[in-house]
Amino acid sequence: MTTVEKAIEDIGFGPGQVLTQVLAHGIWMADGMEIGLVTSLTASIAKDMHLSHTEMASATSLVFVGIAAGCGFSAQIGDNFGRRPAVLGSYTGNAIFTMACACTERFETLVACRFLQGICIGLGMPASLA
Repeated sequence: MTTVEKAIEDIGFGPGQVLTQVLAHGIWMADGMEIGLVTSLTASIAKDMHLSHTEMASATSLVFVGIAAGCGFSAQIGDNFGRRPAVLGSYTGNAIFTMACACTERFETLVACRFLQGICIGLGMPASLA
């Protein structure tokens, strides 16, 4: 057994590893809840903001476009700064842009916030799996 393997075996699996796993993989849980909320609340938001079906679809789809973009940015952030900033940035950005989406009154602002929220969700996904 190499010295690294031996050191890992000696340290064992403990509360630090559990906390790391919960925080890293909580991004996936937050993503699932966000997608569920976006899907279920879209009709209500569209009614309140007087949006067409196309605008509703755009607001929903841009979250997924943002997630794809965020996953691309995550590699650069993870390589240059480590996984922790990507994961913490994901949680922080998701919280900020979720609140911003709740406070917006204009369609353009809603779409921008949804896109940025998607980027923040995507930032943490690859980092949580690396």
